[in-house]
Amino acid sequence: MKKIILSSILTLLVSVSLFAKEPFIQVMSISDLNNLNSAKSSINKLGYKTYISKKGKWHIIYAGPFRNTKEANKALVAVKKHVSKDAFLTKVQVLKPKKIVKKYITPIQKKVAVPSVKIQEKKEAVKKVVAVKIVPIKKQPTPSSTPKEDVISEITIQEKTEITPIQRTIEPKEEKGIYIALAAGYSLMGVTKDDISGNVILNYELKDSGINYGAEIGYYFNNNIFISIDYQKTDLEEVSLNNAFTTLNYQFDEIYSFSPYIGAIAGYSTITWEKEPIDFATGKTSASSILGGLQVGSDISLYGGVSLSIFYRYLMMNNITNIETGTGKSKIEHNSEQNLNVGIKYNF
Repeated sequence: MKKIILSSILTLLVSVSLFAKEPFIQVMSISDLNNLNSAKSSINKLGYKTYISKKGKWHIIYAGPFRNTKEANKALVAVKKHVSKDAFLTKVQVLKPKKIVKKYITPIQKKVAVPSVKIQEKKEAVKKVVAVKIVPIKKQPTPSSTPKEDVISEITIQEKTEITPIQRTIEPKEEKGIYIALAAGYSLMGVTKDDISGNVILNYELKDSGINYGAEIGYYFNNNIFISIDYQKTDLEEVSLNNAFTTLNYQFDEIYSFSPYIGAIAGYSTITWEKEPIDFATGKTSASSILGGLQVGSDISLYGGVSLSIFYRYLMMNNITNIETGTGKSKIEHNSEQNLNVGIKYNF
Protein backbone atom coordinates (compact mmCIF):
# COMPACT_ATOMS: atom_id res chain seq x y z
CA MET A 1 0.00 0.00 0.00
CA LYS A 2 2.82 2.41 0.88
CA LYS A 3 4.52 1.72 -2.44
CA ILE A 4 1.26 2.42 -4.29
CA ILE A 5 0.89 5.78 -2.51
CA LEU A 6 4.47 6.74 -3.33
CA SER A 7 4.00 5.79 -7.00
CA SER A 8 0.74 7.78 -7.21
CA ILE A 9 2.36 10.91 -5.80
CA LEU A 10 5.26 10.59 -8.24
CA THR A 11 2.90 10.08 -11.21
CA LEU A 12 0.87 13.14 -10.21
CA LEU A 13 4.04 15.24 -9.92
CA VAL A 14 5.26 14.30 -13.40
CA SER A 15 1.78 14.73 -14.96
CA VAL A 16 1.30 18.25 -13.62
CA SER A 17 4.67 19.31 -15.03
CA LEU A 18 3.69 18.43 -18.63
CA PHE A 19 1.51 21.54 -19.22
CA ALA A 20 3.43 24.78 -19.45
CA LYS A 21 3.83 28.12 -21.11
CA GLU A 22 6.98 30.14 -21.32
CA PRO A 23 6.99 33.18 -19.03
CA PHE A 24 7.15 36.81 -20.23
CA ILE A 25 7.45 40.16 -18.49
CA GLN A 26 4.71 42.71 -19.19
CA VAL A 27 6.70 45.92 -18.95
CA MET A 28 4.18 48.70 -19.55
CA SER A 29 1.26 50.00 -21.62
CA ILE A 30 1.76 53.36 -23.38
CA SER A 31 0.15 55.39 -26.18
CA ASP A 32 3.01 57.78 -27.05
CA LEU A 33 5.17 56.38 -29.86
CA ASN A 34 8.21 58.36 -28.70
CA ASN A 35 8.02 56.75 -25.28
CA LEU A 36 7.44 53.40 -27.01
CA ASN A 37 10.77 53.61 -28.88
CA SER A 38 12.54 54.75 -25.73
CA ALA A 39 11.19 51.80 -23.72
CA LYS A 40 12.16 49.32 -26.44
CA SER A 41 15.67 50.73 -26.51
CA SER A 42 16.00 50.45 -22.72
CA ILE A 43 14.87 46.81 -22.74
CA ASN A 44 17.24 45.96 -25.60
CA LYS A 45 20.15 47.44 -23.67
CA LEU A 46 19.39 44.94 -20.88
CA GLY A 47 19.77 42.15 -23.44
CA TYR A 48 16.14 41.00 -23.77
CA LYS A 49 13.77 40.69 -26.72
CA THR A 50 10.79 43.04 -26.95
CA TYR A 51 7.35 42.36 -28.39
CA ILE A 52 4.48 44.79 -28.90
CA SER A 53 0.74 44.07 -28.68
CA LYS A 54 -1.72 46.83 -29.62
CA LYS A 55 -5.13 47.25 -28.00
CA GLY A 56 -6.91 50.36 -29.19
CA LYS A 57 -4.59 53.33 -28.71
CA TRP A 58 -2.46 51.45 -26.20
CA HIS A 59 0.75 49.61 -27.04
CA ILE A 60 1.58 46.81 -24.55
CA ILE A 61 5.31 46.05 -24.30
CA TYR A 62 6.52 42.55 -23.37
CA ALA A 63 10.06 41.32 -22.67
CA GLY A 64 10.93 37.67 -23.20
CA PRO A 65 10.30 34.84 -23.62
CA PHE A 66 12.37 33.27 -20.85
CA ARG A 67 13.32 29.61 -20.46
CA ASN A 68 12.00 29.37 -16.94
CA THR A 69 10.59 31.38 -14.06
CA LYS A 70 14.00 31.63 -12.41
CA GLU A 71 15.40 33.49 -15.43
CA ALA A 72 12.26 35.61 -15.67
CA ASN A 73 12.49 36.65 -12.00
CA LYS A 74 16.12 37.71 -12.45
CA ALA A 75 15.16 39.72 -15.54
CA LEU A 76 12.18 41.24 -13.70
CA VAL A 77 14.50 42.75 -11.08
CA ALA A 78 16.54 44.49 -13.81
CA VAL A 79 13.45 45.64 -15.75
CA LYS A 80 11.84 47.12 -12.62
CA LYS A 81 15.06 48.95 -11.77
CA HIS A 82 15.89 50.38 -15.20
CA VAL A 83 12.62 50.51 -17.18
CA SER A 84 9.35 50.24 -15.24
CA LYS A 85 8.74 49.55 -11.56
CA ASP A 86 5.21 48.32 -12.44
CA ALA A 87 6.46 45.41 -14.59
CA PHE A 88 5.20 41.94 -13.70
CA LEU A 89 5.42 38.30 -14.85
CA THR A 90 2.77 36.86 -17.15
CA LYS A 91 2.28 34.10 -19.71
CA VAL A 92 1.17 35.08 -23.23
CA GLN A 93 1.69 34.05 -26.82
CA VAL A 94 3.60 36.75 -28.66
CA LEU A 95 4.30 36.80 -32.40
CA LYS A 96 7.77 37.82 -33.52
CA PRO A 97 7.99 41.02 -35.64
CA LYS A 98 8.51 40.58 -39.36
CA LYS A 99 11.21 42.31 -41.35
CA ILE A 100 9.70 44.82 -43.82
CA VAL A 101 11.60 46.35 -46.74
CA LYS A 102 10.11 49.30 -48.61
CA LYS A 103 11.33 50.82 -51.86
CA TYR A 104 10.04 54.01 -53.40
CA ILE A 105 11.11 56.62 -55.95
CA THR A 106 11.41 60.26 -54.95
CA PRO A 107 10.05 62.98 -57.21
CA ILE A 108 12.38 64.45 -59.87
CA GLN A 109 14.48 67.16 -58.31
CA LYS A 110 14.78 70.48 -60.12
CA LYS A 111 17.57 71.90 -58.01
CA VAL A 112 20.98 72.31 -59.59
CA ALA A 113 22.95 72.00 -56.36
CA VAL A 114 24.05 68.45 -55.60
CA PRO A 115 23.68 67.70 -51.89
CA SER A 116 26.49 65.89 -50.07
CA VAL A 117 26.02 62.15 -49.60
CA LYS A 118 25.71 60.93 -46.03
CA ILE A 119 25.11 57.51 -44.52
CA GLN A 120 23.23 57.70 -41.25
CA GLU A 121 22.86 54.81 -38.83
CA LYS A 122 20.33 54.84 -36.05
CA LYS A 123 18.98 52.21 -33.70
CA GLU A 124 15.45 52.84 -35.02
CA ALA A 125 16.18 52.66 -38.78
CA VAL A 126 18.91 52.30 -41.37
CA LYS A 127 18.72 54.54 -44.47
CA LYS A 128 20.97 54.46 -47.51
CA VAL A 129 20.98 57.42 -49.90
CA VAL A 130 22.22 56.93 -53.46
CA ALA A 131 23.74 60.05 -55.03
CA VAL A 132 21.85 61.68 -57.89
CA LYS A 133 23.76 62.53 -61.01
CA ILE A 134 22.51 65.81 -62.38
CA VAL A 135 23.82 67.61 -65.49
CA PRO A 136 24.14 71.37 -65.02
CA ILE A 137 21.46 73.47 -66.63
CA LYS A 138 22.18 74.39 -70.21
CA LYS A 139 20.76 77.60 -71.60
CA GLN A 140 19.62 77.14 -75.21
CA PRO A 141 19.98 80.10 -77.51
CA THR A 142 16.55 81.30 -78.62
CA PRO A 143 15.18 84.24 -80.47
CA SER A 144 14.80 87.36 -78.43
CA SER A 145 11.05 87.04 -78.64
CA THR A 146 11.08 83.61 -76.95
CA PRO A 147 11.65 83.51 -73.17
CA LYS A 148 14.64 81.52 -71.98
CA GLU A 149 13.89 78.17 -70.32
CA ASP A 150 15.93 75.96 -68.03
CA VAL A 151 16.27 72.43 -69.46
CA ILE A 152 17.43 69.37 -67.52
CA SER A 153 18.84 67.08 -70.15
CA GLU A 154 19.76 64.07 -68.00
CA ILE A 155 18.87 62.82 -64.56
CA THR A 156 19.08 59.53 -62.74
CA ILE A 157 16.45 58.11 -60.42
CA GLN A 158 17.13 58.47 -56.73
CA GLU A 159 16.37 55.26 -54.86
CA LYS A 160 16.01 54.94 -51.13
CA THR A 161 15.78 51.71 -49.20
CA GLU A 162 14.11 51.92 -45.83
CA ILE A 163 14.43 49.00 -43.42
CA THR A 164 12.27 48.73 -40.35
CA PRO A 165 14.13 48.31 -37.05
CA ILE A 166 15.62 44.89 -36.46
CA GLN A 167 15.78 44.27 -32.76
CA ARG A 168 19.07 43.15 -31.26
CA THR A 169 18.71 39.84 -29.48
CA ILE A 170 20.98 38.51 -26.77
CA GLU A 171 20.13 34.97 -25.76
CA PRO A 172 20.39 34.19 -22.02
CA LYS A 173 23.69 32.60 -21.12
CA GLU A 174 23.80 29.10 -19.80
CA GLU A 175 23.65 29.22 -16.04
CA LYS A 176 26.49 27.81 -14.00
CA GLY A 177 26.43 27.90 -10.26
CA ILE A 178 26.48 26.34 -6.85
CA TYR A 179 23.41 25.52 -4.82
CA ILE A 180 22.68 24.21 -1.34
CA ALA A 181 19.60 22.34 -0.13
CA LEU A 182 17.97 20.94 3.00
CA ALA A 183 15.34 18.20 2.92
CA ALA A 184 13.35 15.85 5.14
CA GLY A 185 10.83 13.12 4.51
CA TYR A 186 9.55 9.61 4.95
CA SER A 187 11.64 6.43 4.54
CA LEU A 188 10.57 2.85 3.94
CA MET A 189 13.26 0.20 4.51
CA GLY A 190 13.69 -3.27 3.10
CA VAL A 191 14.64 -5.41 6.16
CA THR A 192 14.95 -9.22 6.32
CA LYS A 193 15.86 -11.61 9.17
CA ASP A 194 17.31 -15.01 8.33
CA ASP A 195 18.04 -17.61 11.04
CA ILE A 196 21.09 -19.51 9.85
CA SER A 197 20.92 -22.04 12.70
CA GLY A 198 18.64 -22.40 15.69
CA ASN A 199 16.04 -19.83 16.53
CA VAL A 200 17.36 -16.40 17.51
CA ILE A 201 14.69 -14.31 19.21
CA LEU A 202 15.02 -10.52 19.03
CA ASN A 203 14.27 -8.22 21.94
CA TYR A 204 11.88 -6.12 19.84
CA GLU A 205 10.13 -5.98 16.50
CA LEU A 206 12.23 -4.58 13.67
CA LYS A 207 10.85 -1.28 12.34
CA ASP A 208 10.88 -0.76 8.58
CA SER A 209 9.85 2.93 8.39
CA GLY A 210 10.97 6.21 9.85
CA ILE A 211 11.95 9.83 9.25
CA ASN A 212 14.98 10.95 7.25
CA TYR A 213 16.67 14.33 6.96
CA GLY A 214 19.76 15.58 5.21
CA ALA A 215 21.64 18.25 3.28
CA GLU A 216 23.34 18.57 -0.06
CA ILE A 217 25.58 20.88 -2.03
CA GLY A 218 25.60 20.81 -5.81
CA TYR A 219 26.82 22.45 -8.99
CA TYR A 220 25.03 23.20 -12.28
CA PHE A 221 27.24 22.81 -15.36
CA ASN A 222 24.41 24.31 -17.41
CA ASN A 223 20.61 24.49 -17.30
CA ASN A 224 20.30 20.70 -17.60
CA ILE A 225 23.28 18.89 -16.08
CA PHE A 226 24.11 19.09 -12.38
CA ILE A 227 25.86 17.03 -9.70
CA SER A 228 25.53 16.93 -5.92
CA ILE A 229 27.17 15.62 -2.76
CA ASP A 230 24.61 14.45 -0.19
CA TYR A 231 24.41 13.33 3.42
CA GLN A 232 21.25 11.69 4.72
CA LYS A 233 20.37 10.18 8.07
CA THR A 234 17.41 7.88 8.66
CA ASP A 235 16.08 7.05 12.15
CA LEU A 236 14.22 3.74 12.62
CA GLU A 237 14.11 3.83 16.45
CA GLU A 238 16.39 0.80 16.96
CA VAL A 239 18.64 1.51 13.97
CA SER A 240 20.03 4.67 12.37
CA LEU A 241 21.37 4.75 8.82
CA ASN A 242 23.97 7.24 7.66
CA ASN A 243 24.24 7.56 3.89
CA ALA A 244 26.85 9.64 2.07
CA PHE A 245 26.63 9.70 -1.73
CA THR A 246 26.96 11.68 -4.94
CA THR A 247 24.38 12.14 -7.71
CA LEU A 248 24.57 12.88 -11.44
CA ASN A 249 21.36 14.40 -12.78
CA TYR A 250 19.62 15.63 -15.91
CA GLN A 251 17.06 18.40 -15.41
CA PHE A 252 14.46 19.06 -18.10
CA ASP A 253 13.47 22.58 -19.18
CA GLU A 254 11.05 24.34 -16.88
CA ILE A 255 7.38 23.66 -17.56
CA TYR A 256 4.79 25.79 -15.79
CA SER A 257 7.26 26.58 -12.95
CA PHE A 258 8.17 22.87 -12.60
CA SER A 259 11.71 21.66 -13.47
CA PRO A 260 11.60 17.83 -13.40
CA TYR A 261 14.84 15.83 -13.22
CA ILE A 262 16.17 12.29 -13.03
CA GLY A 263 19.49 11.11 -11.60
CA ALA A 264 21.79 8.24 -10.66
CA ILE A 265 23.20 7.72 -7.14
CA ALA A 266 26.39 6.11 -5.84
CA GLY A 267 27.94 6.20 -2.37
CA TYR A 268 28.41 4.51 1.01
CA SER A 269 25.97 3.42 3.72
CA THR A 270 26.50 2.63 7.41
CA ILE A 271 23.99 1.39 10.01
CA THR A 272 24.35 1.60 13.76
CA TRP A 273 22.15 -0.21 16.29
CA GLU A 274 20.90 2.20 18.92
CA LYS A 275 20.22 -0.77 21.23
CA GLU A 276 21.26 -4.39 20.92
CA PRO A 277 18.79 -6.63 19.09
CA ILE A 278 19.16 -9.42 21.70
CA ASP A 279 20.53 -9.80 25.21
CA PHE A 280 24.22 -10.66 25.40
CA ALA A 281 24.68 -10.47 21.61
CA THR A 282 28.15 -11.47 20.49
CA GLY A 283 27.72 -10.30 16.89
CA LYS A 284 28.52 -6.83 15.54
CA THR A 285 25.89 -4.17 16.06
CA SER A 286 27.01 -2.03 13.12
CA ALA A 287 27.52 -2.69 9.42
CA SER A 288 28.35 -0.83 6.22
CA SER A 289 28.28 -1.29 2.46
CA ILE A 290 28.36 0.59 -0.83
CA LEU A 291 25.05 1.87 -2.16
CA GLY A 292 23.55 2.76 -5.48
CA GLY A 293 20.21 4.01 -6.64
CA LEU A 294 18.04 6.32 -8.70
CA GLN A 295 16.09 9.48 -8.00
CA VAL A 296 13.35 11.44 -9.75
CA GLY A 297 11.90 14.77 -8.68
CA SER A 298 11.14 18.34 -9.56
CA ASP A 299 12.17 21.82 -8.46
CA ILE A 300 9.36 24.36 -8.22
CA SER A 301 10.47 27.99 -8.57
CA LEU A 302 9.34 30.24 -5.74
CA TYR A 303 11.25 33.52 -5.97
CA GLY A 304 14.69 34.49 -7.21
CA GLY A 305 17.09 31.65 -6.50
CA VAL A 306 14.79 29.91 -4.00
CA SER A 307 12.85 26.82 -5.08
CA LEU A 308 10.83 24.03 -3.49
CA SER A 309 12.21 20.54 -4.14
CA ILE A 310 10.13 17.35 -4.16
CA PHE A 311 11.84 14.05 -4.96
CA TYR A 312 11.69 10.27 -4.65
CA ARG A 313 14.81 8.11 -4.12
CA TYR A 314 15.32 4.39 -4.31
CA LEU A 315 18.57 3.26 -2.64
CA MET A 316 20.09 -0.22 -2.73
CA MET A 317 22.64 -1.39 -0.15
CA ASN A 318 23.73 -4.59 1.61
CA ASN A 319 24.09 -3.78 5.31
CA ILE A 320 24.28 -7.15 7.09
CA THR A 321 24.37 -7.61 10.87
CA ASN A 322 25.48 -11.09 11.97
CA ILE A 323 24.30 -12.27 15.41
CA GLU A 324 25.64 -15.35 17.14
CA THR A 325 24.38 -16.71 20.49
CA GLY A 326 24.35 -20.00 22.32
CA THR A 327 21.01 -20.86 20.70
CA GLY A 328 21.94 -20.17 17.11
CA LYS A 329 23.05 -17.75 14.43
CA SER A 330 21.01 -15.10 12.64
CA LYS A 331 21.54 -12.56 9.88
CA ILE A 332 19.66 -9.25 9.67
CA GLU A 333 19.93 -7.44 6.35
CA HIS A 334 18.96 -3.86 5.47
CA ASN A 335 18.98 -4.07 1.68
CA SER A 336 16.96 -1.10 0.34
CA GLU A 337 15.53 2.27 1.27
CA GLN A 338 12.81 4.37 -0.38
CA ASN A 339 12.54 8.09 0.37
CA LEU A 340 9.84 10.64 -0.38
CA ASN A 341 11.22 14.05 0.56
CA VAL A 342 10.43 17.74 0.45
CA GLY A 343 13.11 20.40 0.75
CA ILE A 344 14.26 23.94 0.04
CA LYS A 345 16.98 24.71 -2.50
CA TYR A 346 18.89 27.96 -2.92
CA ASN A 347 20.84 28.72 -6.12
CA PHE A 348 23.64 31.27 -5.80
